[in-house]
Order: sequence, then structure tokens, then C-alpha cells
Amino acid sequence: MFFETSPAWGVIQSVISAFAGLGGVYVGALMTARNQKIERRNAQLEEQLKSFYSPLIGMKSEVRARVALRRKVHDVAAAEWQKLFKGVDDPSQRKAIEDAKWPAYERLHADTETRVRDELIPVYNRALSHFSTNMWLAEESTREHYSALTEYVELWNRHLRGAIPPEVVRAIDSGEVALEPLYADLTDNFDRLTRQLRK
Repeated sequence: MFFETSPAWGVIQSVISAFAGLGGVYVGALMTARNQKIERRNAQLEEQLKSFYSPLIGMKSEVRARVALRRKVHDVAAAEWQKLFKGVDDPSQRKAIEDAKWPAYERLHADTETRVRDELIPVYNRALSHFSTNMWLAEESTREHYSALTEYVELWNRHLRGAIPPEVVRAIDSGEVALEPLYADLTDNFDRLTRQLRK
């Protein structure tokens, strides 16, 4: 009863209320700062995924699909070419088959070369340009593979301009194997960033 009627109790209640209010404001500010930090991090992850990793994953998938189809068609064509000569021993018959069938196979090879030049290599050039322009969004592990992509694209571009003979390209180029570490890194980072964004 004494505390309830004492003027000191009123002061104590006011001080407690003030501290509780300040504490609430402080806790609210901490929670707001934490939420803003999470929102900024999520925005950064979204930007990395949308503006860097997703387009490169898409280009990688396009290249893989085109290369796989090219291999499939050429493997089937090679097998079918062999079948044409199965059991044919007479040189004149072999020559007649070659004369009749080779133009179609020759068009297949010419079409492949055109598609590599006009469709496949431009995808690599777009990937390199995209990587260069958006480097700031790449994880450090991804940036380590930039030189491998640059070398691969430059080698093909020089070859297509006729500046490097095919034998030299074959001697230097290890094929797309040189880009496998980049592809693995793109996929790993894409998956990791996507998981982080979903948390």
C-alpha cells in the first residue's frame, strides 16, 4: 500500500515505463535492421541468379543440347554409312553407292560446319560477353574460370576467321573438356544461391 501511494513509486513507474519503451524501440530497431539486412542479401542473391547465373546456365544448356544432337546425328550417320557397304565387296558397286549417297552425307557435314559457325560459336561469344559485363555478380570461384572461357572462345573465333589452321586448333584445343570446371561451378553456385534464397 505504501508503494502505491508514495510519490517515489510514481517516479519509479515512470522510469520503468520509459526504460521499457526505450527497450522496445531498441529491440524493434534491431529486428528492423536484421530484416533489412536479410532483404538486402536476398536482393543480392536474386540479382546474381537472375542477371548472371541463370543466363549462363541457359547458354550452357543450349550448347549442351546442340552438341549432343550433333554427336547423335553424326554417330547415326557414320553407322548408316557403314551399313551401306555391308556385304558389298565389288569396287564398282561400292563406287556406285558412294556416288549416289555421299552428296547427302556431304551436306550433313557442311550443315554441321555452318551451324557451328553461325549458331554454336555465337552462343559461346554471348556467354563470354555476358560474363565480362556482369563479372561483379560472379562468385570468386566462378571468376577463376573466366580465362578458360576466354581462351576457348578466342581459339574458335580465330579458327573461324581462318587465322589458325585446323591442325593447330586440334593440337591446342582439348574440346569442351576445358570448360567442364566452369560448367560445374556455374551449376554448384546456381544451386547453392537458390537454396539460400529459399531459406
